[in-house]
Amino acid sequence: GGSWGPKNRAVLIGNLGSMLLRQGRFTEAEPLFRQAMAILPPTVLDQVRANLLNGLGMALAGQGLYQDAYDAQRLGLDALLASLPPDHPRVGAAFATIGETLLRAGQPAIARQSLEHAVTIQQAAGDTLRAGRALLTLAAVMGTLGEPQTALSMASDGRAMMAATLPPGHPDLIRAAFNQSWLALAAGDAAVALPLARAALTDYVTIVSRVGADATIASAQEPNMRRQVLALTAAAWDSDPDSAALLDEAFRAAQWAQNSQAARATQRMSARFAAGSGELAALARRKQDLVNLWSARDGEYLVALARPGAPAPRETEALEQELAALDAELASRFPDYAALVSPGVLSVPQLQALLKPREALIMAVPTLDETYVFAISPTSAGWTRVGLTSADLDAAIRRLRADLDPNAPSRTAAALDDAPAPQGKSYDRSLAYQLYSRLLAPLQPVFQGADTLLVVADGPLSSLPLQVLVTSPPDGDDADPQAQRDTDWFVKRHAFATLPSVLSLKALRRNPHVSAATSFVGFGAPGLTGQSATPAPLARFFDGGSARLDAVRALAPLPGTRRELLGLAKVLSAPQSAVRLGADATEAALRAAPDLTDARILALATHGLLAGDITGLSEPALVFTPPDGPGTSDDDGLLTASEAAQLTLDADWVILSACNTAASDGTPGAEGLSGLASAFLYAGAQSVLVSHWPVRDDAAAALTQGAVMVQTETGQDRASALQASALALMADTSNPGFAHPSAWGPFVLVGEPGD
Repeated sequence: GGSWGPKNRAVLIGNLGSMLLRQGRFTEAEPLFRQAMAILPPTVLDQVRANLLNGLGMALAGQGLYQDAYDAQRLGLDALLASLPPDHPRVGAAFATIGETLLRAGQPAIARQSLEHAVTIQQAAGDTLRAGRALLTLAAVMGTLGEPQTALSMASDGRAMMAATLPPGHPDLIRAAFNQSWLALAAGDAAVALPLARAALTDYVTIVSRVGADATIASAQEPNMRRQVLALTAAAWDSDPDSAALLDEAFRAAQWAQNSQAARATQRMSARFAAGSGELAALARRKQDLVNLWSARDGEYLVALARPGAPAPRETEALEQELAALDAELASRFPDYAALVSPGVLSVPQLQALLKPREALIMAVPTLDETYVFAISPTSAGWTRVGLTSADLDAAIRRLRADLDPNAPSRTAAALDDAPAPQGKSYDRSLAYQLYSRLLAPLQPVFQGADTLLVVADGPLSSLPLQVLVTSPPDGDDADPQAQRDTDWFVKRHAFATLPSVLSLKALRRNPHVSAATSFVGFGAPGLTGQSATPAPLARFFDGGSARLDAVRALAPLPGTRRELLGLAKVLSAPQSAVRLGADATEAALRAAPDLTDARILALATHGLLAGDITGLSEPALVFTPPDGPGTSDDDGLLTASEAAQLTLDADWVILSACNTAASDGTPGAEGLSGLASAFLYAGAQSVLVSHWPVRDDAAAALTQGAVMVQTETGQDRASALQASALALMADTSNPGFAHPSAWGPFVLVGEPGD
């Protein structure tokens, strides 16, 4: 009763839902808004109900459920109209939100009506900020309706309205300028688009560097922001694809687009550091507090601007100065941490100075409309634009992974009345050749002289190791092991190493590395009691930040990992005591291992749980033997990415022989390397060996042991050793299945390819 009646409880729950919306956690926000709606008495038809319905609509739209989102927002508009005059600015804002949802739902004609009404209301009310925003969305509608010049004019007017109210460099103006640039490109005017995108990117870099993308560019807008930042890449191509200066600009913009995608994972990792102790944790906490305060003050400022005639002092400048000073201190005192959590890019000349003579870098950036691919060697650079969309690549890579991942649906089953089954498992080599031909063959003159290719890929391409592509038209039956051996696989021409980002190469090559003294430490075969390798829904794995031990224990044991680790120990002449198995393979034992810091090779052979499935923390994790009693944050059976980052390592190799450790959710489009691999590199590893799909025990052991043996015996670098091991496995005629890329192709080396 009293002040804590149903209405206030509904407001409180709705506020929590809004916080989750700002973090992009739509599936978690939706039930909160529904719960708040259920608490609210049905007779309450006012702005509280409207706010809850609008929040529900945003949560649904964030999940792509546009019809449901429209229905909720339409009911919210009814609630507003029952309590406010029809020309109130909040009513105009509701029409604008509905128009944006309709645009995203593919209904531009109806969206146009809603947005035109919104602009009329907001201009009449003197609400120039909201009117400008609605006009920009209306411009996007007009572009969709095939009127690019009208769209460009509207966008210009909308941005001018916003610029009259907002300070220069505000996130809303950045977004507006990027939108205007895209509309200019749609109108065929690269000369207008290029300077707009250039100025917008300059402001974007300033604000991301100062505050962090999550606080300034709402999480819900992340995929959209990535596309907007790529306006400069597209404008550079349309202006002059042969210009070296524009190639460099396009390359840097593409890196910023990739950074925007990884911002959320980076912030989660910095939050875990802030929860620790010591000087770094104190500074990280201070940075978080300042960012949150900046975000709150900016929100208050925008609310004040929406009140016509009211003074709206901006109180963020002092905070921005404090943040800049704090960032400088972090960069000076803790440069590795600053590199981990601060996005950045390299120019083409900066990258070329870091590349070794027989190396080249390939970076592929898929978008909604096309894919850009860059190739850079120490002496040359090139790029290409390919008419393959993210959706095209997603479909193609799903087809290829269906033949690679034993847990994926296979396309090779034959009906009973078909011809006899082929000799082995098939693989669509023609599709693998088509992808190579379109994405990489045009750039072959740049990278063909390289022994090792460094790869930076995101979107669908992060889910497929490039080594399983095919470089010439294939002969023979796709399921014939000998035809598979004779195929011109990309791995026959080059060794490969994957980088989490272009900038990561600078950190990897900043300090000379001396191999650690101890040869080997291994953890694996955790004590588990389940029967299935498929985990329960991972929301159950966390309760207030700690793993639910019964859910971890219910995973299937992995007896093959015992053989794999003991085999590695034998290859490296390490004592059996270097291997911790079963009850000894705990998270606490890993942290306390006296030989961990000195290990040249650290192998962790266990289940890998995927980032995209973990509700709440949303971090990938490795499974260890759960403790017998209640778990603690340091020993709960799961080593998360941010916990791995806080280990102290000096390893040449960290071998993660766990399922899907190179993908964050096991599907194309994953933020593949923002989790475990990056964390182990930060902890001090030179390179991390990770797998793209579950690997059969014998193949995993042969690949990992073979690579380590080649490097130990010949002194080859790690990337070349992995290549040699894969080729040896492929050529092994004693097991026809080894010729298939699912056996030799899953492992990729992340990080420094060699010393």
